[in-house]
Amino acid sequence: MILTTNEKIPMRHLRDFKISLLIFFLEYFWDTECFNLDVSSATLKRGPPGSYFGYSITPHKVGHHNSDIIFLVGAPRDNASDPLFSNISRPGVLYNCSFHDENTDCTPLPSFREFVLKDEDYNDQWFGGVVVSQNIPSGQALACGHKYGKVSSARSETPGWCISLTNNLKPFKFHSPCNLKHGGYFDYAVCQAGVSAFIDKDGEILLGAPGAHLWRGVVFGGNLRNELDGEEGMSISTSHNMAKQGRKVYVVGAPRSDNVGEVLLLQKVHAHTFLVKVRLKGQQMGSRFGHKVLVIDVNGDGYKLDDLVVGAPLYHGVDSCGGAIYVYMSTKATSTASTDQTKNFHDPWFGSDIVSLGDLDRDDFNDFAVGSPYEGRGRVYIFRGGITGPQHQPSQIIEPSSFQHLFNLSFSSFGFSLASNGFDLDSNLHPDLLIGSYLSDAVVLLRSSPVIDIRVSIKNEPKLINPNVNVCGNDKMRGRNDGVGCFVMRLCFNYYFRKMRKSGKLVLMSHLKSNNSAKHNSSINDSVSQAYFKFYVEKANTTPEKLPTAETFSTSSQAPQMKLFNKTTTASSQIIVHTTAKENKDNGNLNCVSHDVYLEQDNHDYQNGINFHLSYELISFTPLNSSSSSHSHLNPVLSVESSRGLTHVRRSQGELRDPTPSL
Repeated sequence: MILTTNEKIPMRHLRDFKISLLIFFLEYFWDTECFNLDVSSATLKRGPPGSYFGYSITPHKVGHHNSDIIFLVGAPRDNASDPLFSNISRPGVLYNCSFHDENTDCTPLPSFREFVLKDEDYNDQWFGGVVVSQNIPSGQALACGHKYGKVSSARSETPGWCISLTNNLKPFKFHSPCNLKHGGYFDYAVCQAGVSAFIDKDGEILLGAPGAHLWRGVVFGGNLRNELDGEEGMSISTSHNMAKQGRKVYVVGAPRSDNVGEVLLLQKVHAHTFLVKVRLKGQQMGSRFGHKVLVIDVNGDGYKLDDLVVGAPLYHGVDSCGGAIYVYMSTKATSTASTDQTKNFHDPWFGSDIVSLGDLDRDDFNDFAVGSPYEGRGRVYIFRGGITGPQHQPSQIIEPSSFQHLFNLSFSSFGFSLASNGFDLDSNLHPDLLIGSYLSDAVVLLRSSPVIDIRVSIKNEPKLINPNVNVCGNDKMRGRNDGVGCFVMRLCFNYYFRKMRKSGKLVLMSHLKSNNSAKHNSSINDSVSQAYFKFYVEKANTTPEKLPTAETFSTSSQAPQMKLFNKTTTASSQIIVHTTAKENKDNGNLNCVSHDVYLEQDNHDYQNGINFHLSYELISFTPLNSSSSSHSHLNPVLSVESSRGLTHVRRSQGELRDPTPSL
């Protein structure tokens, strides 16, 4: 099933927000490429058992420098150590964690006793259920307990509360907007302010209170209040790049509105008046469309327009319940595409959390992560941005089985909470990712590897080759003439790091394989080989148990005296490159290897080409200087765009034309 739309939504004061709607449903994603989040170097942080440590996470910049980063973790079911709370059950605790490799270095923040009042109910208030940061140097943070209550002889209420924290995590302001309201009891009795929260870059605080007005919901902040049936305020964000002249747009999710869920785009028209400019509707009853919203520029368009990703974690197919995300592209140039993906898991909640990763692989497009916490033990899907929007297949699927052996921990609810915002936590110029697993009381830090681009050129020498010419360069140095046609394939590798701070030694391994006859010609037997490489062995050391690898050489090297050879269809080469810490520039020095290629004497097919398949891999990277960071260095990984593929060489009437890579 393909779901598409090219509908234009009128937005009077907003730019035309053309929906190029990409709907991603949860299913098996095939041919998933390896991305650059490194699971082998995962770092684990643990909280007290049963505390729900990891229910919420956020990085936080302390001070004026981008490099001073910690992260805050909410444990909303934890017991506080402060004697003031000795008679209170599970009020919740907020933890301050560093990025060192130790898993027990998270420290609880002091209890906020200056805000503790009599006749208030702090039992099971879920403090730390939400924690957010302004995500700028010297910015503030915010932590909430949406089940904070008030008790009297006549009734009980759960207005909810949040506490603003200074940049160095000192409490300075108490927020409980439902406590200040004088409406009817049913309007604010189960307000639960702080179920969602957001701090805009200009410092405005937004609090979602979906229980207000008998669960119609309300959003507080800057007097923002637009009443709408259906849990308005379950998710909140803002954008300064959707409206003309950079006017702020408020994005509010209401997952039960009109039964199918809605997302509202609002603008302030007067000091205390907000107007709904766009109303996006879900497509399925009960899908919880709007449970999560993410504002992100995913296609890097020239207008720098923000796009929108919406989660619908209970979207279901005919026989399954999997979840979905909707991607709305705010550009006129984007094409529309989508695929129907469903998976037969019971409520995996794919799309329950969605976070921006920044530019994870430094290709100038923002990427994002999607949590699916109840899919088995949990999964996280990484989607790459691109000029036409996000890739339809995830570039990486992260499962706890990839690293749980490192920690002797059986994960559960992995991916329930995600945090990144493009923060480079280990200062290697690539963003990293925090993943919460609250049922395991754990948070996992995954660091991203530097990305390297490899460019390959392939040439045959000489350019015009006669199959009757039967002496190759290395055979000539050995004084051999085997009476078969041959030519030289020359492979040259160039590289650049997209972002890299280290110089060092890079080791590549290439594999050039001569395939069998072209399969498009049914008259040719596929088992007939057209070309081969020579596998030289020294006569004195020839044993059937151990033979040296296929010979490679450069034109300047002295070839050893070999007298015997075997045939092989694959030639492998090790290339050692001494790199420098350059960014987005060609190295300028080609690293080349050459292979003699021999034509089979009994193959007289001059019409079909010879196919060579080139593949290569990164073996290791050794930095020249050791890092002062507590983390070990990560080897770079090949970019998805690095050229690898099939080279097609065609013969015609005794001539072999210059091959061109088909990449």
